[in-house]
Amino acid sequence: MKDWLAVAWIALWMPVHTASLWLRDAQYYRHWTLLRVDLAMARAYWWRDPYFLARREGAGIDVPPETLTYGTTPWATAAALLRAVEAKAGERFLELGAGQGRMAFFARIHAGLTVDAYELLPTFVRVADTIRQHLRVDRVTFHQANLLTADLTHTDIVYLAGTCLDDATLGALETKLAWLKPGARVISLSFPLEAPGLEIIGQVPIAVSWGNSTAYLHRMAVRSESAQPE
Repeated sequence: MKDWLAVAWIALWMPVHTASLWLRDAQYYRHWTLLRVDLAMARAYWWRDPYFLARREGAGIDVPPETLTYGTTPWATAAALLRAVEAKAGERFLELGAGQGRMAFFARIHAGLTVDAYELLPTFVRVADTIRQHLRVDRVTFHQANLLTADLTHTDIVYLAGTCLDDATLGALETKLAWLKPGARVISLSFPLEAPGLEIIGQVPIAVSWGNSTAYLHRMAVRSESAQPE
């Protein structure tokens, strides 16, 4: 009985939660290009649910299936996180696990960042890049590739919604983070990251598509020559 009550509660709560996130995001439709991005995505996905698409395409990719669980970061949440890490126009922003690409578009169009977004699922990448070309959005690049192949050496801000990452992928990523330049910031949803020189500078309660969570903010410290990654 308790299980059925929980399912019923979620079924009632999720539409309300989703609607509240959309209302918060609507304030950014004052920027014409962001409105056009969302309209283009609505047209692209109205007949194919992103959650089921991720499950279907993920079945053919050699990674643990739970790592491809679909979720989105609302623009209001994205704006709060970019303010928290003091993002500046022109900085390089790296998104690891971009999904549909809404965060990548927002970081470029709203915040003026130069964006590289990594995503394994081909439909998400293809649709996002089609929208980018159609709307002539420059300085954002979508890569259909494993996030572990990303070059972090020149990145100013890393964004990771890694809630469902497996331990092996997370460990490999934390090893790569040691190559971040001093002063680079890392935003990680759901849990803090551990890497040599990476310091936690704060945490922010946030709303995301799957509910409420916490974002952990990090900064790479200045390293001595003897502390450089090998």
